[in-house]
Amino acid sequence: MDAERFTYALNGLLPKDVRIVSSSEAAEKFHARFDATARSYSYYFICGRAAMPYENRYAMQLWRRPDIKLLNAYASLLHGETDCSLFASAKDLIFSRGSGSKYRNIKNAYFFYEGDKLIFEITANAFFWKMVRSILGTLLFYEQRKLSAIEFDAILKEGLRKNAGTTIPPNGLFLRHVEY
Repeated sequence: MDAERFTYALNGLLPKDVRIVSSSEAAEKFHARFDATARSYSYYFICGRAAMPYENRYAMQLWRRPDIKLLNAYASLLHGETDCSLFASAKDLIFSRGSGSKYRNIKNAYFFYEGDKLIFEITANAFFWKMVRSILGTLLFYEQRKLSAIEFDAILKEGLRKNAGTTIPPNGLFLRHVEY
């Protein structure tokens, strides 16, 4: 089958909430997980109002409007080669998901508002299991307590999972793009 037709064939078989947007031919030894150089995720929040029933599957309800300036100050500290122990489960740190490292190269991490929706976007070379949701739970935890970016940086560098916030629900998380 041609690579172009593969997109249509897969979409005919997949559930409606999973879509293939393009396809191309890969090398014979290609591995979808180990050949990826970066992955990008988005997470959506509904802020300051009741979420409509159809939004509940695709966004997390926040009854307040978080301080985006403070959240972005925290998120900027994640950029670069970062020890992500704070956001990893004990199992991830033992097995390191095949990489053998607790470090991840975070290319970008930032928040922005679109109307009453708060959106978080992050791109990195790899992620631990539930890492994006753990990052968000942690950033929101410390933002609500008005911790300074300097204080958050010290917690990040200490890398103790016990200092992390809760892992938030998956309903606002989307894998947006994988780079090869």
